[in-house]
Amino acid sequence: MANPRQAEREMIHATQEATRKMAEETTRAARTAADASASATRAGADMVARNAEAVEQVWQSGSEMAAQLTERSMDQFARACGISGESAQQATQQSARNLESIVQSGTILAGGMQNISREWLAFIQKRMQQNLQRFEALANSRTPQEVMAVQSELVRDHLEGFVHSARRVAELSAQMAEEAGRKMTDTSLAPR
Repeated sequence: MANPRQAEREMIHATQEATRKMAEETTRAARTAADASASATRAGADMVARNAEAVEQVWQSGSEMAAQLTERSMDQFARACGISGESAQQATQQSARNLESIVQSGTILAGGMQNISREWLAFIQKRMQQNLQRFEALANSRTPQEVMAVQSELVRDHLEGFVHSARRVAELSAQMAEEAGRKMTDTSLAPR
């Protein structure tokens, strides 16, 4: 007859071994998912940066063409209205300055949006890394109290990170708006 204690020990050992293997597989799967997410986040950040640079170049090129078109149009309009000489030149220059300030403000706004996108992408990437670390801690938890402690720590860290990133985005937004507004004001105060 089989020894009941030996059978119980073997069963406990088999259960522990199965739990260990499951934890290893879960950790491995979580690492794979985190690596894939990190790669996707990096690719997304690169794409946002390239798109922002392309938008800035298009914006700059468009502004130069618009300035030239405005100058020609103002000259033709001034001639058609019988305005000539210095007043036509001043009107043309003011229109060009206004258009330039609009373009510069747009460039500032595009750069600010790029910074805001980077901030949110950094937040997401950091959350993914922390999720992986917490997942390992969760897989190694042995009691319900340990599980609750790991989960509550994860929620607290996420909320803290979100508040920090949201504050940083608000600061970037305020800086961007202030700089764009200053650029518009500087142009309107420029000599006419």
